Amino acid sequence: MRIAFFTDTAYPVKDGVSIITKELAEYFCKAGHEVILFSLGHRDEILDFGKLKIYKFKSKTINVYPAYQYSLIKPTRKIYKILQEFDPDIIHSHSNFVMGAVAYQMACRLNKPFVSTFHTFIIDFACQVLDGYSNEFTPPMKFISKFKPANSFVKLLIRGLGDLGLASYYNLPDRVTVPSKICKDYISFHCPDQKVDVIPNFYNSGGKRTRETVLRKKYNINKKDFVILHVGRISTEKRIDIVIKVAANLMAKYDNIKLIITSDGPVKKDMQTLAKELGISKKVIFTGYIDEKDLKGLYKLSNVFVSPALFETFNVSAMTAMDFAIPIVGAESNGLKSIIINGYNGFLVKHENNEIYNYSKKIELICKDRKLAGKLGANGIKLAKKMNIKAVAKQYIQTYKKTKPHKKGVFKTINYGIYSMLMFDTYLCAYIFFFLP
Repeated sequence: MRIAFFTDTAYPVKDGVSIITKELAEYFCKAGHEVILFSLGHRDEILDFGKLKIYKFKSKTINVYPAYQYSLIKPTRKIYKILQEFDPDIIHSHSNFVMGAVAYQMACRLNKPFVSTFHTFIIDFACQVLDGYSNEFTPPMKFISKFKPANSFVKLLIRGLGDLGLASYYNLPDRVTVPSKICKDYISFHCPDQKVDVIPNFYNSGGKRTRETVLRKKYNINKKDFVILHVGRISTEKRIDIVIKVAANLMAKYDNIKLIITSDGPVKKDMQTLAKELGISKKVIFTGYIDEKDLKGLYKLSNVFVSPALFETFNVSAMTAMDFAIPIVGAESNGLKSIIINGYNGFLVKHENNEIYNYSKKIELICKDRKLAGKLGANGIKLAKKMNIKAVAKQYIQTYKKTKPHKKGVFKTINYGIYSMLMFDTYLCAYIFFFLP
């Protein structure tokens, strides 16, 4: 098959969606399919990965999230010319924003089947960003974050317009895929249930990894140290402050606790300051962005993986940790409940007033009982094997084959009209909140 992917973020950005789309595209190419990927970037460029080509189009950078791009003018004309020559059998969007709109336009103009994947609880994500605070925020965002009446009003606006936007967008695709049953229940509120397929995200723990001894020396980690690992963007919605406070609790009782926080993000400086204020900065390791070999090596030497994020659709990092036999401790919400079976491969923690204490207790159990840790890790491997890239790719191909060529129709025209108006309003708000100095 000839498959065209659309996404707002792509390599070298290191977030869940960009990693998944690139690895899935490369797997399809190895399996004999032809894949082309369109995304936004800092400039117009073509990234050549042999059989896979990634086309990136110049767009604006979001101040709060420097790795993310935003385009006021959609690159439809350029993409249309490329797709006319490529002649895809399927158009697959991994975005419900800028490139999601472009994907829909291409499906209409070329009369091609159109599939879209729901990856992010974008409404909850946006509201939680406003609940946080960072020195990286623009003045309007700082005001909204601190002034409660403005905060409540903007969140009410986001939820109302967001629900309308999701409903208008997800009625456009011929089929919708989601990574978990929880996501299906959520998205079915916005579009017909019968056109939604559950296809889990996959992990890829294969390939080379940096030797454990090299990483222990680099980050000053002893073999007797108990290592807590967090993998993911350092941003408000990931709630890394919870991880740091939990680590501080445990470090007060045990001398051998180390915390590793990978990646980068808009609140990294704030998290480093928090670690310093708690007096644990020497035991908290911020690695920044690291290559895949080092990351896989860090998984290998870690003892527990922690994810307190409340709005994950499907945590690929947690799934990867399971394949390395690492117990998971995560928030009892949304996508993590599709990965963690409480007491079987890890522990779920409720979002409540004493959650820092509860996280600490669950991690302490794993720290003190190595037999329990081994059992949880072994069970995690069993679950992870069911979600390998080969099985997931097969499900996508089945979805592609049963998706019929796209027909616009009056109903979809109305939905796209509503979606376009909401997109225009979003552009204006984003310009004010993100781009103004």
